[in-house]
Amino acid sequence: MLTRPDQWSPIILEVCQTLEKAEIRYHADASSSLYVHGFAFNMDDFDVTVEWGKIDQALALFEHCNPSPISGTNPRQFTFRLYGCLVDIMSYESKTGIGPDDERTQVMFAGYRVWSKVPAFYLSRMRKDHPIRAQAHQFFTDE
Repeated sequence: MLTRPDQWSPIILEVCQTLEKAEIRYHADASSSLYVHGFAFNMDDFDVTVEWGKIDQALALFEHCNPSPISGTNPRQFTFRLYGCLVDIMSYESKTGIGPDDERTQVMFAGYRVWSKVPAFYLSRMRKDHPIRAQAHQFFTDE
């Protein structure tokens, strides 16, 4: 389900604030990292990566949203709907599960600081046929 860009703010803030209150390190990932940095587009889901070893705790935080069971190995992940929109929470097996500090940053989003992968991380890894690739590169080049 695609949503209007302005529908994502309460979802993103609720997910990020819930993880922060539980002291779970996280970041917006994939194209969602571009979104929280100001590149508005119609996302089909909000991608979040949490630190390794915390995905079971994250699942419990969103139990009220009837999440899917955790699946996969690398990443381990689960999904749920919040306000009708899809959220995908994953964790990669590594020292931290969220990557080195220089790949992450805090950014102001809807009046609140949220953690995100730096835009260059995803921009350099976008598949060539990604539907927002050209516009995203232009947006972050002009910034």
